[in-house]
Amino acid sequence: MKYISSGLIAFYTKLSYRGNFVIALVTKGMQLALSSFMWIAIYHYGANESIRGFTVAQMLVYLGVINLLLLVFDFSPIFRLGNLIHNGQLTTYLIRPINIFIQGLFQYIGNEAFYIFAFLCISFYFVKSEYSSWASIILIFIFIVCTYLMFYTCISCIALTSFWLVQVWPLRPVLTALFLLLGGQYFPLKVLPLELYNVVRWSPFSLAGNTLSTILLGHVDGVGILENILVSFGLVIVFHDCL
Repeated sequence: MKYISSGLIAFYTKLSYRGNFVIALVTKGMQLALSSFMWIAIYHYGANESIRGFTVAQMLVYLGVINLLLLVFDFSPIFRLGNLIHNGQLTTYLIRPINIFIQGLFQYIGNEAFYIFAFLCISFYFVKSEYSSWASIILIFIFIVCTYLMFYTCISCIALTSFWLVQVWPLRPVLTALFLLLGGQYFPLKVLPLELYNVVRWSPFSLAGNTLSTILLGHVDGVGILENILVSFGLVIVFHDCL
């Protein structure tokens, strides 16, 4: 119950700063519009009906989903832990009968609850449209849970660098750039050369962005979904052991 309370407090705090919420949506909407216009022009002047299996309609849907995922998966736990360390408040958390990383997970969920709810609704719509087997549908939602836990444990490991850094804010543009490139915000990673794609496809950023989006669009079969679940769960174990 104490962890759920932390999540609820984070959710109510998010609602209190509605201006930041609106600005984030407007900014993301502008980025999505620019990306969409760019790809529409590529399809139009390139005279291609599809690029690596993506029609223009599927590409626009992909861009919408991937931009929503950038709101679902953010890097706030890094800066939360960094502030606790540099303000000297970490000790007060350590002497309490709580697990600071579990509490951070519930705060992470509460902080992004609106985006998570919107993403789950969209996911259910696309999954029902693209997959007829209930086994595949269940596997997809298992993958979503595994991916969320994987990403949280990954950024929690990165947050530990706060013990050695004077300021953690310079990490934000670096991590954002990694997510934009390896997560596939500007283009599906399948457009990359096969050798390069096979290298980056298993990164945490790719699993949380590109892979999750392509699965929702029906570009991955049941075997591929199961394979991604195993990789995500394996990364959860690896990152958890590092904490």
